[in-house]
Amino acid sequence: MKALIFTILMVASSAIAQNVSPKILTSNSSFQMPGIVPAGTRWLLVEIQKNGETSSQTLFWPSFAAGGAALPRIVLVRGPGDYTIHVFTTDGASYIQSAYKFLASYEVVNSDRTDRLYLADSLEIQASHPEIQKAAAEMTSVAKTDLEKSRAIHTWVTANIAYDQPHANDRTFDQQPGDALSVLRSKVAVCLGYANLTAALHRALGIKTRVVVGKLIGQREDNMTPAEICQAKGSFHAWNEALVDGRWVNIDTTLDAGHEDGYTRTFVRAVGEKYFDTPPGLFALTHIKCWDETE
Repeated sequence: MKALIFTILMVASSAIAQNVSPKILTSNSSFQMPGIVPAGTRWLLVEIQKNGETSSQTLFWPSFAAGGAALPRIVLVRGPGDYTIHVFTTDGASYIQSAYKFLASYEVVNSDRTDRLYLADSLEIQASHPEIQKAAAEMTSVAKTDLEKSRAIHTWVTANIAYDQPHANDRTFDQQPGDALSVLRSKVAVCLGYANLTAALHRALGIKTRVVVGKLIGQREDNMTPAEICQAKGSFHAWNEALVDGRWVNIDTTLDAGHEDGYTRTFVRAVGEKYFDTPPGLFALTHIKCWDETE
């Protein structure tokens, strides 16, 4: 996420510059990072740079270390050109608050012109994984149009994924895995996990879907500009936009799954469609977009 770039990359630029590999060529936007993840790693962070723009992806490593210690494959979604990739690791509990150590850097030249933006895998959105593919196919088996498929995904996610209220209450949600595959397996998430899974299920069906990060708003923000709202203190929120029939459809599976009981501070399931395909003007009354995730 963009915020990570500014909050947790505490690595000297000289150390990175001295460890960049020779340029590697790829013709299919796919890059298997060579190298081994150090023992004890809890979070893996990959920073991808192209044409002055930077995106970052994080992965809860213990969920995947059983398959071996090799670094994962990444997809280069911004088309042909030169990419610089930096890899960092931490054994800290939080993916946000922990200090990261530099592991490796790669220079990759991609010649593939295929449009993969908002369709491909990222470390957090494993759209091509067999479990994600199977789940997406099953939950949309009777749907015919892309909008029907999107609604079926929304219905399944809101009915089956519980909000991780305990970790939200004690502010340790940033110590839990929130990638799509982990959420599909655990059936528990906070907003980013809901959005990652929703994106992965759409992408598994070939529907372009992005994760959006912003703020939930109310009357107190009436006199604030969007920029002021995004810069103000307070928690960020994540939701989705899916490209259906040439338009971006708003989807917030977190809010449509239920709410917190104010007395018991527990999650109450209350499935609805208030935030599925909500008209943009109406959606903007409660949601302010701060940025799109670029993976």
